[in-house]
Amino acid sequence: MEMFPSNTGISEVRGVVKLIKDSRGHSLPLYVLSQESSWNIAQLLPTIEACKMLGFTALRNGSIRLTKNGERLQEGNFQGLIRSYITRAEPFKTVIAALSKQDNMTTHELSVYLRHKNIAFMHSHAGNEEMLRHTLLKWAVRCQVLGYNVHSDRWYLKSG
Repeated sequence: MEMFPSNTGISEVRGVVKLIKDSRGHSLPLYVLSQESSWNIAQLLPTIEACKMLGFTALRNGSIRLTKNGERLQEGNFQGLIRSYITRAEPFKTVIAALSKQDNMTTHELSVYLRHKNIAFMHSHAGNEEMLRHTLLKWAVRCQVLGYNVHSDRWYLKSG
């Protein structure tokens, strides 16, 4: 199962989309995107994958282009559109389903639940929990899909 990249964030996705938008044809060869962003390809790949999983970009023949969803992104609606798209990607989709059945869960409980569904970032349980916490904080909490109580390490769905 394809997992959402844990080592990229909203700011990086926003930056890649902006660079592509600023290009005249709304498409850039990857090497140009690398030069424009000052990131090497290895640093860019997780962000490109996140953009693709969110439905904002597509790759073809070594170039990245904006999809219709990517072209619709503006500063004012960026976080709202990301919120609607991350709910379709793993691990967010399954975490939301779990929290819909149970009011709140710890990171450990979510990690075990995901592992039973064959969804994991890595083989190490402790490493997987840390990656899950990091990814949920960076994306789902920032987009107000989930809430998190740091003192009890409990996750819950945000209303509305």
